[in-house]
Amino acid sequence: MTEDIRYVDDPFEEEPQTRQKPKKLFGKTDLQTMALDATGRNVYGFRDNEQLKKFKALEEFSIGMDDESRMWRAWILHRIKETSHFNRKVVNIPLDSLIHRIGMESKRNEWFLDNRAQVLKKKEVTEIADAVDDMLKRAGEQDDN
Repeated sequence: MTEDIRYVDDPFEEEPQTRQKPKKLFGKTDLQTMALDATGRNVYGFRDNEQLKKFKALEEFSIGMDDESRMWRAWILHRIKETSHFNRKVVNIPLDSLIHRIGMESKRNEWFLDNRAQVLKKKEVTEIADAVDDMLKRAGEQDDN
């Protein structure tokens, strides 16, 4: 009597693993999409959930219509537009650096002091964005001198 040959999975053979691509984490708010555009990540989205969480944590300060929220929104817009200006030809400031620059307390406090009156006299969000554009133009003119 012969024994039937029984085949088993080879324990040393690696099973082909199907790697799932992570979902692209595209911005859902205007500030998120602007930040992605400014850093050249508009096609790729946020790198991972951690990067998105860091940005959202800073972005939460800009939610609302009280004075502090409006200042935060203007600050974030300022940093995004500044980054966009620097990254016109080549991405010199990646998204992680932009998030770090938004979170820099010393620069933010100085900027808040210098620009509070100009930002708070604007009523609408679009006016705040226009004020930020004006500030950047003035800063560019000062750099040229």
